[in-house]
Amino acid sequence: MSQLKQYPDNGYEIDYDFNNPALCKVNGVIYSYCTQCGTYIGCETDTNWYKLIKQECCPSCREKIIREQTAIRQKNFRKRNREEKRLVKQQNTLLKQENKLLREAVMALRDDVERLKAHQERAC
Repeated sequence: MSQLKQYPDNGYEIDYDFNNPALCKVNGVIYSYCTQCGTYIGCETDTNWYKLIKQECCPSCREKIIREQTAIRQKNFRKRNREEKRLVKQQNTLLKQENKLLREAVMALRDDVERLKAHQERAC
């Protein structure tokens, strides 16, 4: 349901029921303003309707937003890589410990086999 506000000084009705926060309807005409700096982007009568409903900010603010989003994506990527490398190193150390224990177990079994062979030779 739309929200209608009546301003007593100019008498404009403003409807804010849009998915795009940059859009507002004033007396039945849809206007678009930058969500970052508030500059006028366009009106449904003087610009392309699809461009108007898609655009949320002016070109200068758009560059700034793209830079910020890129920085956030890079930060998250580096964080994921660091976590992945940490897990790989941890797994590597655990595998080294397991290999060491298995090597010791194999050596102990070989010693047991040699001892049993020597015991059987003495018994015969």
